[in-house]
Amino acid sequence: MGRPLDKRIITAYHSLVYDPGGWVMLSRLHDHLGEHKHDIDPVLIGMLKTRRIRLIAEVNQKMLTDYDRECAVMFAGEPKHLYQLT
Repeated sequence: MGRPLDKRIITAYHSLVYDPGGWVMLSRLHDHLGEHKHDIDPVLIGMLKTRRIRLIAEVNQKMLTDYDRECAVMFAGEPKHLYQLT
Protein backbone atom coordinates (compact mmCIF):
# COMPACT_ATOMS: atom_id res chain seq x y z
CA MET A 1 0.00 0.00 0.00
CA GLY A 2 1.28 3.47 -0.90
CA ARG A 3 1.80 6.48 1.29
CA PRO A 4 -1.32 8.30 2.50
CA LEU A 5 -2.53 10.98 0.13
CA ASP A 6 -2.01 13.82 2.63
CA LYS A 7 1.67 12.89 2.93
CA ARG A 8 1.96 12.79 -0.86
CA ILE A 9 0.34 16.24 -1.11
CA ILE A 10 2.95 17.63 1.30
CA THR A 11 5.81 15.97 -0.58
CA ALA A 12 4.40 17.24 -3.88
CA TYR A 13 4.32 20.79 -2.53
CA HIS A 14 8.07 20.71 -1.91
CA SER A 15 8.65 19.41 -5.44
CA LEU A 16 6.33 21.92 -7.13
CA VAL A 17 6.78 25.19 -5.26
CA TYR A 18 8.96 27.79 -7.00
CA ASP A 19 9.83 29.82 -3.90
CA PRO A 20 9.87 28.67 -0.26
CA GLY A 21 6.49 29.48 1.26
CA GLY A 22 5.01 30.07 -2.18
CA TRP A 23 1.71 28.95 -3.63
CA VAL A 24 1.16 25.96 -5.93
CA MET A 25 -1.64 25.67 -8.46
CA LEU A 26 -3.92 22.74 -7.73
CA SER A 27 -3.80 21.83 -11.41
CA ARG A 28 -0.04 21.22 -11.04
CA LEU A 29 -0.72 19.11 -7.95
CA HIS A 30 -3.26 17.02 -9.87
CA ASP A 31 -0.77 16.46 -12.70
CA HIS A 32 1.94 15.52 -10.25
CA LEU A 33 -0.14 13.07 -8.22
CA GLY A 34 -2.16 11.54 -11.04
CA GLU A 35 -5.09 11.03 -8.66
CA HIS A 36 -8.77 11.68 -9.31
CA LYS A 37 -10.26 14.97 -8.13
CA HIS A 38 -12.86 13.15 -6.05
CA ASP A 39 -9.98 11.56 -4.10
CA ILE A 40 -7.86 14.70 -3.71
CA ASP A 41 -10.52 17.28 -2.80
CA PRO A 42 -11.69 15.72 0.51
CA VAL A 43 -8.08 15.34 1.65
CA LEU A 44 -7.28 18.97 0.80
CA ILE A 45 -10.38 20.18 2.65
CA GLY A 46 -9.43 18.04 5.67
CA MET A 47 -5.91 19.47 5.61
CA LEU A 48 -7.37 22.98 5.37
CA LYS A 49 -9.68 22.40 8.35
CA THR A 50 -6.77 21.12 10.44
CA ARG A 51 -4.67 24.10 9.31
CA ARG A 52 -2.00 22.03 7.61
CA ILE A 53 -2.51 23.96 4.37
CA ARG A 54 -4.06 27.18 3.12
CA LEU A 55 -6.26 27.38 0.03
CA ILE A 56 -6.92 30.57 -1.93
CA ALA A 57 -8.58 31.61 -5.14
CA GLU A 58 -6.42 32.89 -7.98
CA VAL A 59 -6.76 36.68 -7.96
CA ASN A 60 -6.34 37.00 -11.72
CA GLN A 61 -9.24 34.81 -12.85
CA LYS A 62 -8.54 35.68 -16.51
CA MET A 63 -5.26 33.76 -16.46
CA LEU A 64 -6.92 30.50 -15.39
CA THR A 65 -7.26 27.72 -17.92
CA ASP A 66 -10.29 25.45 -18.11
CA TYR A 67 -8.14 22.78 -16.48
CA ASP A 68 -7.22 25.14 -13.60
CA ARG A 69 -10.95 25.71 -13.05
CA GLU A 70 -11.67 21.95 -13.15
CA CYS A 71 -8.99 21.28 -10.51
CA ALA A 72 -10.24 23.98 -8.12
CA VAL A 73 -11.58 22.91 -4.74
CA MET A 74 -14.93 24.40 -3.75
CA PHE A 75 -14.78 25.67 -0.19
CA ALA A 76 -17.01 28.24 1.52
CA GLY A 77 -18.86 28.72 -1.77
CA GLU A 78 -15.76 29.79 -3.66
CA PRO A 79 -13.36 27.91 -5.93
CA LYS A 80 -9.82 27.68 -4.55
CA HIS A 81 -7.02 27.28 -7.10
CA LEU A 82 -3.80 27.41 -5.06
CA TYR A 83 -2.43 25.77 -1.93
CA GLN A 84 0.38 26.49 0.50
CA LEU A 85 1.73 24.53 3.44
CA THR A 86 1.35 26.21 6.82
